[in-house]
Amino acid sequence: MKERTDIHQLVTDQIIAAIEAGVDKWQMPWDRSGNCILLPRNAATGKAYSGINTVMMWCVSEAKGYEHGLWATYKGWQALGAQVMKGEKSTPICFYKEYQGDPNPDDDGDDGKRRVLKYSSGFNVAQVEGYELPATEPERSPVERLAHADAFIAATGAVIEHHGEQAFYSRTHDKIVMPPSHLFRGETEQERTEGYYSTLLHELTHYAESQIMPR
Repeated sequence: MKERTDIHQLVTDQIIAAIEAGVDKWQMPWDRSGNCILLPRNAATGKAYSGINTVMMWCVSEAKGYEHGLWATYKGWQALGAQVMKGEKSTPICFYKEYQGDPNPDDDGDDGKRRVLKYSSGFNVAQVEGYELPATEPERSPVERLAHADAFIAATGAVIEHHGEQAFYSRTHDKIVMPPSHLFRGETEQERTEGYYSTLLHELTHYAESQIMPR
């Protein structure tokens, strides 16, 4: 029982730390590749994670700026020819292990099978070297630029980078990260442009908040 409690505390601490680092969810009107962080998968088996693992991986990915949802254990990455970089901290991946115990004599339906919560140490693809992500080709052209909006955004002084598959403001690094504009979707070019700028302006509100009320 003690081990189970410890694992729950470990998971809770990870999620709280991610939230305190500035996790913030926002609508995502853009396409994502098969490596998207919304669907964390085991890089070695291709199997999708579920339950608390998904939530925790979302939080950790947002807090640390991970751009892809591929995870594996240390040995899992080694099997793929990759190596976890020195100094990288792991994320617990929880699972249940079944064992045969003693049936309860007062319960006719008890066959003695028990499950205990365990965890292994997982690492995101951003924490390893020697693994090449599958290339993805842009399906659309970049959105139309709006000169007046770009001028306003530039005047804020915010550092804005375009890469990956998520939009967020990182307090730790004091920068905004946006998906490349060609990933934004819409029924019309106007909708694509609106989706891009509305997302960027939303992240700018978090940037502005950090300047007004620094932690």
